[in-house]
Amino acid sequence: MEKSRDIRGKYLVTTDPEEKFFLSAQQRCTFVWENTGNGLQISHIHISNPIGELKIAEDEAFPDTMGKMASHYMKEEILRLTSDRKLSVCDVNGSLMFLQLSDVMFISALGKETVVRTLTDCIFAKNSIKELAQQTQDCFVMTHRSYLVNPQYITAIRRYAITMQDGTELPVPRKKYDEIRRQILSV
Repeated sequence: MEKSRDIRGKYLVTTDPEEKFFLSAQQRCTFVWENTGNGLQISHIHISNPIGELKIAEDEAFPDTMGKMASHYMKEEILRLTSDRKLSVCDVNGSLMFLQLSDVMFISALGKETVVRTLTDCIFAKNSIKELAQQTQDCFVMTHRSYLVNPQYITAIRRYAITMQDGTELPVPRKKYDEIRRQILSV
């Protein structure tokens, strides 16, 4: 049985499009995953910054302030993305269901009802897409007036269509393509 595994990569950090300034920098990161009784869990995160971008704080012998800030940010993002937030859905039979937000691929409007799609299930709900959008506002992207999409499950985006992990293709309006693409890339 494998005890731990390192996963290394690079990512691009940019400021929020709403900010009045722009900053972009590439960082390297390493995640060490350990196989525990509860499955794989992250046991260590290391983030490296290019030396030219490191900030040395007063009385600091080694430039690690920026690294600590980046590590804190990354841990907060992982917590946000893997939290136990739930989506409450009233199915067509009147049962109230609680779904992990991280398990939902997308939500689509179907007349007055909605369809909540996970990798393994399709739930017909009485909730309007507007009600479900309020519950998913900081995690999902409204790619069309009839679709709320979880960016974690997007495998491709091209002009006027998004491909989901299960192969489903969802439309993207021509007039909003650039805006929606930016939203997806910033989540």
